[in-house]
Amino acid sequence: MILAIIQARMGSSRLPNKVLMDINGKPNLWHLYHRLSHAKKVDKVIVATSDDPNCDPVESFCHEHGIGCYRGSEDDLLDRLYQAAKAYGADSVVRVTGDCPLVDPQVTDKVISCYESGDFDYVSNNQMQTFPHGLDVEIFSFKALEKAWETVKDPEMRALGPFCLYHKHSTNKIGNVTYPKKLLHIRITLDYEEDLQLIREIFGRLSKKKDVFLLDDILQLLKEHPGLNAINDKWKSHHRLKDAEKFL
Repeated sequence: MILAIIQARMGSSRLPNKVLMDINGKPNLWHLYHRLSHAKKVDKVIVATSDDPNCDPVESFCHEHGIGCYRGSEDDLLDRLYQAAKAYGADSVVRVTGDCPLVDPQVTDKVISCYESGDFDYVSNNQMQTFPHGLDVEIFSFKALEKAWETVKDPEMRALGPFCLYHKHSTNKIGNVTYPKKLLHIRITLDYEEDLQLIREIFGRLSKKKDVFLLDDILQLLKEHPGLNAINDKWKSHHRLKDAEKFL
């Protein structure tokens, strides 16, 4: 089974409570689940959140909407993901972070297809960075996750979760999916108020036309309205790894 895990908690240091912030009349987490559920190669989507009481609203949201929810370590992300995958009987795990409400189901399927076609242990679309920041997707085998869970002891490394799979385990077979051209001038992740403003504009304009719009739709919108892409310019110089896993 390919299990998609949305990694989400309330305690973001830069934009607290962002996982449940309103976007176009629905919480951020609803959009993540809804869009990821349209990936044809994903069998099930769940949320993995922290056991900190501050994350009770995340669990309540999941129960309200019939979404599977696993609660685990606040700081040991590697353990949280491993225990969630084990509890749901995953053979492979797709991980998406809670700052990616514009996750693209077609991009997700492309990453999974690459993983399936090459007998990989780990595949992502952000090692060679070409996609906009905010469409990051990764998939890895449960066996690779379990190996990292058993062998990585450094708490700081365990806090980075799947980063251990390609940084600490050089024996893993690693793959990467790229876009035909570099789109790093586009930032559609959710970390700051300006990001939220842009993402709300994108949803507000495109969801009127399509229930689940895709990357091509976003690119066309930004081409037609170049001022939108400038909304969060001040944050585009930040390194993507710094923006990625630590604070979710």
